[in-house]
Amino acid sequence: MSERAVTQYLTQYAEVECMLLHSAPAFHYQASVVIPAYKESTTFLQRFLQQYGEQSVLLIAVVNQPDTDDNITPQSDLCEFIASSFELRWQHENIALYHQFSGNIGILLVDRFSTERRIPAKQGVGLARKIGADIASYLIAQKQIDCPWVGSTDADAILPQDYFAQLNSKHLAGAKAATFAFSHIVNGDPSIFSATRLYEQWLHYYKKGLAWAGSPYAFYTIGSCLAFDYQGYCQVRGFPKRAGGEDFYLLNKMAKLAPVVELDACIHLQSRVSDRVPFGTGPAVQKIIEQQSDETQYLVYNPQVFVQLKSLLQLFNTLFESCSNESLPDWMNALSQASRNALMQSSFEQAVLKIKGNCKNQHQFLQQVHGWFDGFRTLKYIHALENDFSPVCLQQAREIAPFEF
Repeated sequence: MSERAVTQYLTQYAEVECMLLHSAPAFHYQASVVIPAYKESTTFLQRFLQQYGEQSVLLIAVVNQPDTDDNITPQSDLCEFIASSFELRWQHENIALYHQFSGNIGILLVDRFSTERRIPAKQGVGLARKIGADIASYLIAQKQIDCPWVGSTDADAILPQDYFAQLNSKHLAGAKAATFAFSHIVNGDPSIFSATRLYEQWLHYYKKGLAWAGSPYAFYTIGSCLAFDYQGYCQVRGFPKRAGGEDFYLLNKMAKLAPVVELDACIHLQSRVSDRVPFGTGPAVQKIIEQQSDETQYLVYNPQVFVQLKSLLQLFNTLFESCSNESLPDWMNALSQASRNALMQSSFEQAVLKIKGNCKNQHQFLQQVHGWFDGFRTLKYIHALENDFSPVCLQQAREIAPFEF
């Protein structure tokens, strides 16, 4: 099944850049990592060379910009640095393979910033990541890259020294996706760092709340801190072409194949504001700075939403029997009114009755219910609960939440 899924994906759904590799000469690396670069300096490349110069790794750099931006200078400067610092091994249309003059690192440079090659603004970083991950998957399938896991990160990320060893970790056996630990670090402006740390606390809060409630979707969804098995990636048809949230939607799909693994190795993220994406860390940090928020002002979900979620997920264990006995209304009545109202917005009853009709036993039923009530619907459920449970400041959430973060 996995090999068929890989072949089908690479032949029918992968980006056109994969097809250009057919004419490439034979080359071989032990592992790969994908970095989309837009408005980036050369610093991340210099750091990468210094850290991993002795390792046989391929950095797939998708140098991109949206079709709404006409300033190619940052992207051109980056490409010129690569051309002057590496040996060109092969080039075809918008792809070029460079290699260290004395070392083992290769850079597969993808030009998606030149005129006629720019990325549609609505597809943004999602398409950039997809191009890179599609290429990595193709090369792994062709046995030109040994490690079946693809690293996904960003130019502002400082990777741990054992990053590529982590991609070969025994902890990943049987898994399809993994997330690295992360921590933001100072990058010049203390106010930006303070705002970023506040947003980081919110990320920890949401993830810990989901875990406490028993959600199978309790993992961080940060594009610079994830890795995935190429077969699983192809099975879910890759990154969605979105200007933001592509990491969330990819992991949401991959979590349905196997639980997402958490790796202890920490990626340090530089604190900075950004207009590269419409939402996420950069815009959130900018908003915190503009509002001059601190823990007594920064609003987060009321901890009660996680209490409601926990009760709901626990009651899922009796849902199969209730559907079998045509007592779903009684099951619904065991929930709070707020929870019932939130579920009704997702047509919950119709969905579970349809699932019940396709399942022969409780195990299969629960698996499909959790597949339907995924990370996206969990988020919608929590948003709906805000009608009954108003947000609280981060400091208050820390004091009253039934879990630590």
